[in-house]
Amino acid sequence: MLRAIITFNAGPSSIEFSLYEVDGSPRLRLTCRGEVDGIGAAPRFVARDPGGGVLAEQKWPDPNEAFAPLLQAVLPVDVESKRKAP
Repeated sequence: MLRAIITFNAGPSSIEFSLYEVDGSPRLRLTCRGEVDGIGAAPRFVARDPGGGVLAEQKWPDPNEAFAPLLQAVLPVDVESKRKAP
């Protein structure tokens, strides 16, 4: 079983994260890092390997599209039914 530590740094329009593997040595090994920026406007997610190569990237033109799946996963509420019609 992989043991890991994840860190978050949240600002007003972004969330940065780093994932470290814990393998019993005195140093943590960076597995990946990334961020969600553009929160409140047009969010963009990117995850990178330790060398800076892109592992995953996703963009959303509407901030509601980006966070609805997360909210649905953690809240017992139908997020889509709570959205206001344009």
